[in-house]
Amino acid sequence: MLTKIRRFLNRFYKKQSPEKYKQNLINLFIQNRDWNDYERLKEICPEKEWKEKILSIIINNLPKDRNRFSSDTIIDVYLKEEMFEEALEQVLAKKSLFTLDTYYKDLSV
Repeated sequence: MLTKIRRFLNRFYKKQSPEKYKQNLINLFIQNRDWNDYERLKEICPEKEWKEKILSIIINNLPKDRNRFSSDTIIDVYLKEEMFEEALEQVLAKKSLFTLDTYYKDLSV
C-alpha cells in the first residue's frame, strides 16, 4: 500500500518538488529494491550530489542484517558504482561460499 502511495506521489513531486521526488525515489529503492527507481534517481542527480550524498544515504539506509536479500543489495549497489573493494569487503564479511560463488566473476575484473 505504501509503495502505491509513493508511486502516486511521484507524479506530482516530479514537477512540483524535485527534492521530494528524489527523497521519494530513495525511499522506494530502499523499501522495494526496484532498480528502475535507482536508475531514475541517478539520472536526475548531478554527479557530485550522487557521489557525495545520495549514494551514501542509500547504502547507509539499506538494512545491514544478515538477510541475504538485504546484504546482496548493498553488494549490487557497490558493483553498479564500480566500487569493487567495498563490494569485496561485503562479500567476504558474509563468510559464505555461496555469496563468493555468486559474485566472484564480477569481482575478478
